Amino acid sequence: MEISDHFFSSNGVKLYFAETGIKNGQIIILLHGYPESSETWRYLLPGLRDTYRIIVPDMRGYGKSDKPTGTANYDKFSMAEDLHNLTIHLGINKFILVGHDRGARTARAFALHYPEQLIGLCFIDIVPMEWIYDSMTAADVSNKYWHWIWNLVPGQAEMLLKGHEQEFLESKFNKSPGLLEKLKREGTFGHYLDAFVSGGLEAELNDYRETYRVDLPHYRELRDKQIKIKIPILLLWGETGNLEGLPVMEIWEKFASDISGTEIKGCGHFVQEEKAEQVLKTLLEFIRTR
Repeated sequence: MEISDHFFSSNGVKLYFAETGIKNGQIIILLHGYPESSETWRYLLPGLRDTYRIIVPDMRGYGKSDKPTGTANYDKFSMAEDLHNLTIHLGINKFILVGHDRGARTARAFALHYPEQLIGLCFIDIVPMEWIYDSMTAADVSNKYWHWIWNLVPGQAEMLLKGHEQEFLESKFNKSPGLLEKLKREGTFGHYLDAFVSGGLEAELNDYRETYRVDLPHYRELRDKQIKIKIPILLLWGETGNLEGLPVMEIWEKFASDISGTEIKGCGHFVQEEKAEQVLKTLLEFIRTR
């Protein structure tokens, strides 16, 4: 599969993206999550590239992109602006946007600020951040979202994680049977780890901290004003992932006006790496209706 590698600058930050597929095809942009990179989409690309033009960036703080210091660089609306600048750089007007985890949160911010550019959205394994902080109990958070609290404490996570980056990432990917072994066998885990120890740890912690400091108050305001995303959204989540047991569709109905969704059975949080064939099938069905 022919994939071309590129870099561009967004507000002084050097960002990586890869491109493959049909030059004049409908455009799909895929945004990875934490603690991954654009490589997370490798299983989907063969099924998309013969029909579509595919762009897979590394968001700031991740993968091959710059990892600026300080929390002020990582609110989701700045990261959405990076994506907007990429579309200007490439001369893109309209596209389908797919995001997993933190990438889905950037995609949500993009949809609220640049809705005119979007044909459709796909959010993978997320519910709105304000719902997590405001509606989940401490018991709920302790099971799936404990790191959303722990990451906020300045210096603590860095102190405990430095020197233990590999063990930490292994614990993340080892929640889904066989996934860690597969990532190591392919060499993908090594790529994720390299980025994590080369500035990614601090950057990704700052991602969570700035989300809490800047994004959360903004989303609370939008919620109180009952402002919803009107673009069609496909929701995908793993049966045993972060949304296990949550009324996903009911939650999102309060934040978006045109949603459809599918729970991927026998799957954890890293949906596109665990059940790529089913994700691809469901995503293509959604895209073909746009």
